[in-house]
Amino acid sequence: MVLTKLRLHRTDKSTPQTVVVALSWGAYSYTQDNNGDTATGQNILGPSGGNYLSEVTNGQYTEFVIVTLGTGTNNAYCHYRYDNNSDLNYYNLSFISGNSGSSSNRPYMVLSGANPQWNSGPTGNYTVSIFVKNVGH
Repeated sequence: MVLTKLRLHRTDKSTPQTVVVALSWGAYSYTQDNNGDTATGQNILGPSGGNYLSEVTNGQYTEFVIVTLGTGTNNAYCHYRYDNNSDLNYYNLSFISGNSGSSSNRPYMVLSGANPQWNSGPTGNYTVSIFVKNVGH
C-alpha cells in the first residue's frame, strides 16, 4: 500500500486552501474552505494538489463525494461519477446521490470544459471535504 500525505499550512484564510491530501490505492481526500463565490466552481484537485486533469491519466472512471462540514443543514453532500476518454473529446459527469444544484450549504458539481468542479450555494466560510476515488479505465 502506498500512502502519501501532503500538509499545507494556512497563512491567509481569505483564499481556499488545501489542508490535507492523502493518496492510497487510487483514492485520496482533501479539505478546502468554501470561497462563497457561487458564480465560479472550484476545480477538483489531483493527488499532488494541482489540477485533477493535469495529474490523473485520461480515460478514467472516478467517483467524487463532497461534504460540507460543520453545518446543521441536512443532506449537505453530493456524490457524482465522472468519466472521460483518452483524447478528452468525451467526458461526462453523472449525479449519483445527495444534492444536485445550488442550495444553501449543500455542495454540487459541474463541468468547466472537461474539468470537474465543486460548488456550493450561498454560504458562510464552511470547510468542505472532497473524497476522490479513481476506479480506472
